[in-house]
Amino acid sequence: MPFLRKIVGTAGVVAVAAGVVNLAEITSHYPPVDAASLPRKMQIVRVMEEKAATKRFAADGRRYIAYCDTFTARVPGALVPPAGTQISSATPDSAPAVRAALADVLVRFFAAPVLQLQNTLYGHTGAMFVPPPDADDVLAPGTAVGRMFRVDSTTDNSVLVRWDMPEATVGFFDSLAGYGYPWRLMTGGYHEIYAERVPGTTGTVRLWFASAHEYAAHRDGKTIPQWVLGLHRIYARIILRSAIASIEGRA
Repeated sequence: MPFLRKIVGTAGVVAVAAGVVNLAEITSHYPPVDAASLPRKMQIVRVMEEKAATKRFAADGRRYIAYCDTFTARVPGALVPPAGTQISSATPDSAPAVRAALADVLVRFFAAPVLQLQNTLYGHTGAMFVPPPDADDVLAPGTAVGRMFRVDSTTDNSVLVRWDMPEATVGFFDSLAGYGYPWRLMTGGYHEIYAERVPGTTGTVRLWFASAHEYAAHRDGKTIPQWVLGLHRIYARIILRSAIASIEGRA
């Protein structure tokens, strides 16, 4: 079953990654960022606001964001100017060189070894980015990112990708929940990678990695178990750490 293979693959990645990192250290190094403290330009803020009222509705197929976990880190030297250009502390963020360098940071995020390993376990062997036929940007909306994600929307310094759980699998757990099972399965979710140059620096970037799970509105508040959510948060931190190594050229 493709879904079972994905579950086993993801579990394998978490196990391998957890075996090579200090979980206490990574948890303290990347503390959670409260939703109220997120930069207002982050796209996930808009998504959460648009879906905020949905959870009050009856079960009518609409979806809501049950939770969003965000972690952040400074990445010195992350901005690499395009060939023939320079970036100084006085270069405005609107300059083409800065915008191009930030876009490159977003692309390099997906070269994180953990994400590459997860793609391999999912059976992906092709190009990491497959844009729509008429697109001229590697991160254009609709671009397939490996076997996991599809680009939902982008800005100059952000990419929002989404993923979807198989409907049959979600429906199975919804049926169980209707008979008293205490949990439901998410219908999918979003990841956002948001990068801003730190003011007064040449190439230091503040990077945010947001991960949100989306559920169908059933008015019962059921989600995945807390211990599974805890593993999800650890894995998000591992992805961020792995991506930083990729951006810094240490991967």
